[in-house]
Amino acid sequence: MNRSRYWTLHAINGLGQHQPYVLEQIQTFIPQQPLVDLTDRQVQAHLVALEQPKLWAHFSLRCFISAILLYECLDKAKTYGTQHQFTATELFPLVMDPRPTTDLRQYPIPHPEVSLTSKILLTFSPEKSNLSTYTKLCLKGWGVLKEFFLDHGLLEVTNWFLLSDRRPSGLARILTDYSFPRSCSTVKRQGSVDSDSLFTYSPAEVKAAVALHHCFHQVYVQQRQAAGTYRKPYLPPSPGQLQEMGRILDRDPEAVNTELLTLAKILRHYLVNYASVQSEDFSDPDEPELDPQEQVLFQHLLPHLNAAVEQVICHRYRHHKKAKKRAQFKEALDLFFGQSIPTVEIAQRLGISQSTASRLLDLNPLREDVTVEILVQAPQDILLKLGCSAPPPHPQLTSSRPRPISKAFYRR
Repeated sequence: MNRSRYWTLHAINGLGQHQPYVLEQIQTFIPQQPLVDLTDRQVQAHLVALEQPKLWAHFSLRCFISAILLYECLDKAKTYGTQHQFTATELFPLVMDPRPTTDLRQYPIPHPEVSLTSKILLTFSPEKSNLSTYTKLCLKGWGVLKEFFLDHGLLEVTNWFLLSDRRPSGLARILTDYSFPRSCSTVKRQGSVDSDSLFTYSPAEVKAAVALHHCFHQVYVQQRQAAGTYRKPYLPPSPGQLQEMGRILDRDPEAVNTELLTLAKILRHYLVNYASVQSEDFSDPDEPELDPQEQVLFQHLLPHLNAAVEQVICHRYRHHKKAKKRAQFKEALDLFFGQSIPTVEIAQRLGISQSTASRLLDLNPLREDVTVEILVQAPQDILLKLGCSAPPPHPQLTSSRPRPISKAFYRR
C-alpha cells in the first residue's frame, strides 16, 4: 500500500501552479504509527482519533486528501477538458491549498469556507465513509469548481437528477419562455436543418412535456422517497418504472425513456445558458413609481450609491486575476449598463458563450452587494424613511439579507 500519500502534500506554489511537497515531519511520523496491514479506512480512523501529536495526524489527512484532489482534477480534465476547453492546471488552484511553510506549526490552516480540504476534514466521519469517497463527494459540491464548470458549459449531474430536481410546475415556463437548439430535440421539425438553429415548444408540446415530467415524478421520484434512497446516486429508471410510466401515459416504455432523455437535455441547456440571466434587468413593471418625497430622499442617496457602485465594481475587477478577464469584465459592464446591450449580443462581441457573459456580469449578486454597501454608508434616517432595513451586524455569520432598495432607484 502506498503510504507516501500520507506525507506528500499537493499544493499551489507561489506562481499559482501545482507542486508536490514532501513533509519531512510527517514522513517521520507515519512509520512510527501502528499501521501495518491496515486498510486506508482503518488508517484514517486511527489518525482522526489520534490526540497526540494531533497536528501531525491532521497534516497526514490533508496530504491524503490532496492526492485524491489531484487525481480527480486530472480525471475531469481528461474526461471533459477537450470538449469544454479547460485543463487540469486551471482546476488545481480552485481546490488545492497554498504551499506549506517549512515549520508546519506556523502553517495557517485555511478556513473551511475558502478551503475544500479544511471543509472535508471538518465534516468527515470515518464511521460513515472512507476519506477518498467523501472527498470526491465534497468535490462535486464545491461551489467554486461548479461555477468554473458552468462557465465552460459543463453541468456535472446526471439526467435523472436534473429531472428529479426540477419541479413540473416550473417546466412549462421554461419551455414556453426560451428557445433551444435543434440538436436538443429528437423530433424532426420544420425550418432550418442546422443543428445550431433554435426552435420553440408549441403549446401542445409543452402540455405533453409537462405531463411526461409529472409522470416521472409520480413514479421515479416518489419511489425513491418511499425507499429512503434520496441520498443515493440517481440511476436510470428501472424497466418496471418505465413500464409503469408507459402504462400511465399510454406510451411505449422505450419511447418514454427517449423522451425523458430529451427533456433532460433541454433542462441541461437551460441551466447552463439561461438560468443565470433570468433577472438581468433591474426594472420591474409591477414596481410602483416613486412619489415626490421619495424622489427627494433618493437624490440625497445618490452620492452614496455612486460610492457603493464604485467600491463593489473595483472589488470585482481586482477579483479577476487575469488581464483578459478584467478587460472582458470592464467591456461587459460598459455594454450592459452604458449602452443597454443584452447579454446575447455582449457574448457575441466578446467571443464567449452567453452563460459565460452572464456569469461575468453576475448581476443579482452585484445588485445585492451594492444594496448592502448603500445600507452601510447612507444616513440611517433617510433609509428608515424609505423603509429600508439596516444590514445585519455580522453579515458573514447569518443567512438573512437586508431588504433590497426599491428597484425604481436603479432605474434613475
